[in-house]
Amino acid sequence: MAIAARIETQRAEILARAIKRPLTSGDRDSWTRVAQSAWGLPEINKLWDYAALTEDNIGTCHGIFDGDRMMGASIGIIKIPPEGALYLFLHQLGVDEEYQRLGLGYELMKVNYGLIENKLSPFIETLALTSDPFVARNVNLYLHKSRMHSNEYKRDFFEGIEKEGGNEHRDMPSDRFYYKAKPGSAWVKGAVYPGQQDYTKYMENHPDDVFLFDPEEVREGRCLTHVNPPSQLAFVETSVNPSVVKDLWGDEALLWSEQHRIVFTELFENQSHTAVDYVALPDEKGEMRHYIVTVKNFSENNTDCLKEAL
Repeated sequence: MAIAARIETQRAEILARAIKRPLTSGDRDSWTRVAQSAWGLPEINKLWDYAALTEDNIGTCHGIFDGDRMMGASIGIIKIPPEGALYLFLHQLGVDEEYQRLGLGYELMKVNYGLIENKLSPFIETLALTSDPFVARNVNLYLHKSRMHSNEYKRDFFEGIEKEGGNEHRDMPSDRFYYKAKPGSAWVKGAVYPGQQDYTKYMENHPDDVFLFDPEEVREGRCLTHVNPPSQLAFVETSVNPSVVKDLWGDEALLWSEQHRIVFTELFENQSHTAVDYVALPDEKGEMRHYIVTVKNFSENNTDCLKEAL
């Protein structure tokens, strides 16, 4: 309790004095430092790329600062798809490791939501981004805190990241969730999330809807043996981060990705499920397990869809 109170006090103090502003070409060194701290990458954004993105803030690049020190930043790009409407793609969002777990990532998400709500363009309603479903804190940020959703599992989305993807992602597949959200939607404005006790009760009563990681199941092709097509909810285990997975499972760590590929492909493409929430719950040994929550036939217009599924 004392640690939680200290973190909350630190968070409140930092947010009270934090400055949010568009990035400029002069912020590149600060952004490089943040990116190296957040991801362990040796270089982020070539000089000419960064200059193009920040020139007159074309790239909707924003930072959050403690005085002159950049604590975190996001870089967004307006995408023009071959078909469909324009949207804002959040290409990068990073927070200096020293300032992580203080809610700064969510503050940056709110900046980007605000850009869309304040008519960045009359043709842009949607924010999209990709993130590794292995990193629980990111899943929590995007699904739970920011109320985004995903029903697209992208295999090898960032080619080569398993070799050059920073400290956590190196030697792991470059798979990604593709998240979307309309900041003006009913879901983002007021989604109703069940409590931990509600989720626990449901999982106890519907064990076939829970997909725990089991390397033997993956090897033997039994990941989906208990899948229940009429199920309205599913809980897919994820991890704290890839580094923990590699430390605990060694050569078997790659089987996590294979299980996710099999299970999410089934849920997203065949069972009409959408990932909409994240929850951490203790197991019978008291150890925390992390789950991505999916719901069938999700609608951004229905704030009670999770509650109704329970």
